[in-house]
Amino acid sequence: MTDYRLNNAVTDDNRLSVRRCNMGVSLMSMMKATRGAISTCFLAAAMTIGFASYKAAISCSYRTAMGSVTETCGYVSDVGFMIVVNASSFVTALIVYLLYRKGVVAEGGIVQSPAIIALSTGMLVSREEAASALPAEILVVILGAVCGFSIVLLCVVWIDTLVRLRTMKLALLVLVLGLTLKEVVYAWACGLSGITFQLFTVGLLLLSAILLFFSNRNRRPVELSQTLEEDKYSFVKSFIALFILVGIVGIIHTTVIGSSAEGVVGQVDMDLAGELSSIAALVITVAMGWNVSTLKVGKVAFPCVLVALSLLPLLGESNGALVGFISIFCYEVYSKVFLAYILCECYRTKCSSLTLSCFFTGGTGGSLAIGLSIGLLLSSFSAGHEVSILALLTVAAIYPIALGTMVLYRRGDGFRFIHKSDGKSEPGRAIQVDESYELETACRSIADESGLTPREFDVLVVLAKGRSAKHIADELCIAENTAWVHIKSIYAKTGAHGKQGLIDLVEEARASTVR
Repeated sequence: MTDYRLNNAVTDDNRLSVRRCNMGVSLMSMMKATRGAISTCFLAAAMTIGFASYKAAISCSYRTAMGSVTETCGYVSDVGFMIVVNASSFVTALIVYLLYRKGVVAEGGIVQSPAIIALSTGMLVSREEAASALPAEILVVILGAVCGFSIVLLCVVWIDTLVRLRTMKLALLVLVLGLTLKEVVYAWACGLSGITFQLFTVGLLLLSAILLFFSNRNRRPVELSQTLEEDKYSFVKSFIALFILVGIVGIIHTTVIGSSAEGVVGQVDMDLAGELSSIAALVITVAMGWNVSTLKVGKVAFPCVLVALSLLPLLGESNGALVGFISIFCYEVYSKVFLAYILCECYRTKCSSLTLSCFFTGGTGGSLAIGLSIGLLLSSFSAGHEVSILALLTVAAIYPIALGTMVLYRRGDGFRFIHKSDGKSEPGRAIQVDESYELETACRSIADESGLTPREFDVLVVLAKGRSAKHIADELCIAENTAWVHIKSIYAKTGAHGKQGLIDLVEEARASTVR
């Protein structure tokens, strides 16, 4: 009896020790998770402020011709400067892309320091006393080239940094909040003047550089994969649509400047359009479940621009500002959503962020330069032949471009990368291998909620198709034991009981995404 009681006491002590040990482990896990959450919040706040500072500095430089112009008409500060800036952006993006293709520049190998130095120097040189020693034409070319060069490099660096955040949702949150904060900062900066404005712009550049430097300590490695040919074709169509819309904006601006219809853009509240478009981009991103589609936004934005411009000759100059506001607002929303779209595709398809950034900055720069030039030609033709500038703008430029864009949207098969499978699967599984974008989106949603690593996400996508561990190892080029380690980790993090339970979980996420 004594031995029995003694054994019971020892057992109770062991249970108590185990209980205390488990409590200690749980407490340590909670503390670790709390520290991780706080660190993530600080990182997101720092990157949001840094991204907003960079975008505000670019807007200050771009819309005021590097501080040399105080009066602007819409986006246009000086037409010559704008054409040089966008031409410089196109050339710089092309050079960076070619260097990347030849292996001279690696993914993530672009640094921000040349752009920061160039843009800061340009802002200070543009002061009247400093610029008086140079002819006006040469100064415009120098400042425009510097601005275009800096725009491309900073965009490439920031997109690459956002893509290397832990989750796509965090990257999108930083992007849309940064764009919203940027409008507030820029609106406040517009109240400054002279050397104060220029120093404030330089300060924004330095602040963004410092925050970016510290944010890069949390960079995750990015694995790139080859893009299918049909996917490349689909992606190119979305860029073409963006370039067309940018070209339309350029035509609108320079066509009406200097004419009686200048109020179409001259009276538009650009700050209000920017602020509302940033809020709209945030709402759209959240409403789409952080799975951004340019197709859905384009189906609303392009008809609005088309209708507004078609009514412009009927409304005349009196309501021209309203038409201009609608056009600029739609353009702003679409371009901001497109940035979010680029981030989504970099996360989902593991394509090169440097390539997409170069296409974005170079393509928009080139199309805007072309649009500005066409607008000047139309304005000259209107003056020489006494043709209504509004009728000429609508008939000769807007209708063919807008209608061509709508045809492009209607005939397209979607503006997303779609990964097609090889048609092999294990029988009796709920999810077959004719998988497309919805499966990857559902897996991404589960990965974000469960905190899966990038490699675990890759395993999840294949596992959700009902594949075996051996097949996963072969497809991902890893050892079978390593595949099993990832599979067990996925089960533990998602709370799924076996493969079929995980498949059911993915199906639920997929169904909610489709709805």
